[in-house]
Amino acid sequence: KPYYMYEKEKNLKLMSGKSNKCISQEKINSLNYYINIVERLYTIEKFFNVKFSIPDEISKGDVVEINELYRYIISSKKKEKGINVCLSISKKDMDLKRIKDLIKMPRTSLMSTSEKVVFNILGIDIIIKKLIIKYNDVKCSNIDEVNEFIKNIDNFNDNDILKIIMIPTKGKNLYKITEIIM
Repeated sequence: KPYYMYEKEKNLKLMSGKSNKCISQEKINSLNYYINIVERLYTIEKFFNVKFSIPDEISKGDVVEINELYRYIISSKKKEKGINVCLSISKKDMDLKRIKDLIKMPRTSLMSTSEKVVFNILGIDIIIKKLIIKYNDVKCSNIDEVNEFIKNIDNFNDNDILKIIMIPTKGKNLYKITEIIM
């Protein structure tokens, strides 16, 4: 059966061919997946002013890096709306004084900063000098659970996790702000 690939905006036929057998849905899904990854690579190229040589097959490791970096780029272009943010802290990494201070606050902001973040995509290192993620005007919603954990801290193993759920102080949504400093 004949098949075609069009560029919708220009109504231009890019490729055509003929197949003696029916193309399976699995192959179509695989092609759609590949096209999606190439679109993400194009976004990364434009954002960081790099040029990739795109192979016929892209490794799973590269796909993970592409997806993660793409999410940061998309997040940096607009505030992302959410209902809550969950902080997961293992017992061994806890600073009890800071946690107690955090849950007492009726309103606070959270910020995560990572410096010199490197993504290796298709053999090219993309270096972000600083990656900042912020949540403004949030408060703890599970204070009783956190206090219970703190009260019984000696009964937990070092790898046990405390989850602190932060919700907006006003309205139904909180907003995540991502900054990429190159």
